[in-house]
Amino acid sequence: MTDIALDLARRDLTINAMAIDLETRQLIDLHGGRSDLRGGRLRAVGMADERLEEDALRVLRVYRFAASPPPHHATWTVDGPLRSALRTRAPGLAAIPAERIWGELSRLLDAPLADQALAMMHEDRVLQDLLVDRHPAGAGLEALRGGHGLGDERLALLLSDYDGPGVDDVLRGLKAPKRVIARVRKLVAAMRTTPPTTPQAVRVLRHRWVTTRTSCFAWSTSSKASVLQGWFAARPSSKPHRLPA
Repeated sequence: MTDIALDLARRDLTINAMAIDLETRQLIDLHGGRSDLRGGRLRAVGMADERLEEDALRVLRVYRFAASPPPHHATWTVDGPLRSALRTRAPGLAAIPAERIWGELSRLLDAPLADQALAMMHEDRVLQDLLVDRHPAGAGLEALRGGHGLGDERLALLLSDYDGPGVDDVLRGLKAPKRVIARVRKLVAAMRTTPPTTPQAVRVLRHRWVTTRTSCFAWSTSSKASVLQGWFAARPSSKPHRLPA
């Protein structure tokens, strides 16, 4: 087996196991990566269980790939043996440095299909392990399915059942940056507050835009969304209320 063949055989996914011969300009595809790419399939190189055993972080890497749409399809299809191996090898993440875990998780949270990838992680019980063996908020998962938020906001939805210290414990354990911890803590706290219902209170919030923006996102993804709708509702004797800007 040539050096390039050995290198490609050690890759995690077939779509990552392709190369170009610089002399002939020919594609080297020994594992069907091009076909999988065109078909929107995530499939391991060789035995899925062996590939994930080599580095448990590959478990999160697969979910991260699933969080970004393939070139020719709306979503990826995870190959059956690979999906089974994800569940089997997920406990190995406990031995991976938290910095590497956060690196993959933060990129996943910012991806277009993060809601679907997180739902898959929840079904496979990988998400619960990352959140210190606690179930993410059911309402938060439901809000994620609606495509709400990006990055820190999605993380706040997952942790919306936690109190402030609980949020800190989880995110510090994941080695999240201090700015992320502060932002998520503020979002989770905002989800527990009640949006203003009077024009006077809304005007006050116009002078506190950062807090308002945080609160508006939190309220819009909770049971308090109906109150926000009132901000836009016109009254016969007054101008329509607008969302604070």
